[in-house]
Amino acid sequence: KKGDFTVFRIVANSFLPHQVRSTVGLLIRLGLGKIGIEGFRDIMEARSLGLAGPLSPACGLRLEKVNYPEPLGS
Repeated sequence: KKGDFTVFRIVANSFLPHQVRSTVGLLIRLGLGKIGIEGFRDIMEARSLGLAGPLSPACGLRLEKVNYPEPLGS
């Protein structure tokens, strides 16, 4: 939590369309007590974005950094 903002830092080697919005929406539902930790774990382990519920609005989300691997032979 930073002032009026809640910061989620999500790192991966790739993302599916809407994966970040879906994950943030799920984390918000967990924080509000709408699902329990077991429900959260089950949804994450199922790897099905359709189970996660409503997407978080895109407003306020930002891409902070992209890392690319070093070219081969460098």
